[in-house]
Amino acid sequence: MAELANYNLYGDLLLGPPNFNFKSSLLELDIWSDDQRAAIEACSDDDIGSEHYSTFGLTVFPFGHYYTSPVRNYAGNDAPLMKFYADFGFDFEGVSYGMGPTHIGTQLKFLHHLRETGKMHEARFFLDNFILNWIHSLAISLSETNGLVYPTLVRHIENLVIEEWTNLNGSEHTDEFHFQLTPYDFEKDLLENEKTSLKDIGEVLMTPGLCGVFISKPTLTSFASQLEIPTGFGTRVMMMENIFKEAVNYEKIDKLVSMFDAYFSHWEKSYTDYPVKPVADVWVNRIHEAKVMLKQIQENLS
Repeated sequence: MAELANYNLYGDLLLGPPNFNFKSSLLELDIWSDDQRAAIEACSDDDIGSEHYSTFGLTVFPFGHYYTSPVRNYAGNDAPLMKFYADFGFDFEGVSYGMGPTHIGTQLKFLHHLRETGKMHEARFFLDNFILNWIHSLAISLSETNGLVYPTLVRHIENLVIEEWTNLNGSEHTDEFHFQLTPYDFEKDLLENEKTSLKDIGEVLMTPGLCGVFISKPTLTSFASQLEIPTGFGTRVMMMENIFKEAVNYEKIDKLVSMFDAYFSHWEKSYTDYPVKPVADVWVNRIHEAKVMLKQIQENLS
């Protein structure tokens, strides 16, 4: 368990502070295959910094609220998290480099702070209700990228926090979990609403807190390529809307929905295997609801 003292370092690796020495920090970790280590040794700090930006700035978003909020453009309430920080003397603004309170790097630094000050019960509660709720979604999202560093690093961090939670007897205190996704009636609020447009459907499918999965631009581009239809440009919602339109135009909506169904099943299976059951059950239920919604959309558009 000694390696768990590196939460502070892991936080910096995910936050990417200015002038950070990525390369030497990564090489301190004994988590790489021989090929990965050789590739990292061949990189410069700028190379790794570029991967950090392209991963977390453009492709996958490492903020808890992004996964759990019921709206894509987050307008939720960080007050409980910020109060928790304040109650234990954690100056998140001073260590988060402007990334905010829900960034995984900030949260790992707070976990380090709790452990360093001997607040082990609070550390378990924090893992229960602020990290384990969404870190698996982040890890799945990153596993679909081709990055050298961050897919492996985040999966390793996820394993560490699960190990930490287990050693703090977390599985014996599952009643302390308060995590739920905001209820959403796909039938009433989306499918039976005569004002629903393809853009509205796209908004739901682009919001992990509603559909249960994170769908990146590269994933959308891959789907369109396999279907040999154009994606268009712009935001992920615009791309999603265009893909549905073109799938209808090219009479490929059945194939598109099958691809989404397989993608959702991949996430569902990954959460079924997730050892933190109170969290896994919430996500699996939401993904199942979204898969039913997709089938109904298919029937309406075919």
